[in-house]
Amino acid sequence: MYALITITKENFTLFCLLNNQITDDLPDYFKEAGFHTIEVLDADEIYNVGDDNFIAKLGIWSKVAGSSQMVEEGYLKDEDRLKAIEDYNNWMATDAKQMIMKLKEVRGKI
Repeated sequence: MYALITITKENFTLFCLLNNQITDDLPDYFKEAGFHTIEVLDADEIYNVGDDNFIAKLGIWSKVAGSSQMVEEGYLKDEDRLKAIEDYNNWMATDAKQMIMKLKEVRGKI
């Protein structure tokens, strides 16, 4: 499952293409591998302005957008991707207050 997420606020546009199917499939993979007592836990990471690693952590989306995969697969034009990186980096430097990275942790026992 691919999700194309577009967030627009004033001059800031972010395109994220994510393959999040693994989040849904991992418990089944664990089960097929012989695990039991499988749990899926929220493992969100929250970064706030002023945290020592705030800019470094926010920078992950610039790195993701740095890949040309979205262009190669026809989801957007390269000029839009480059503009999104520019806008995002500007937003990080001027207006960013918080980022919540939505993550899941899957655990199981053998």
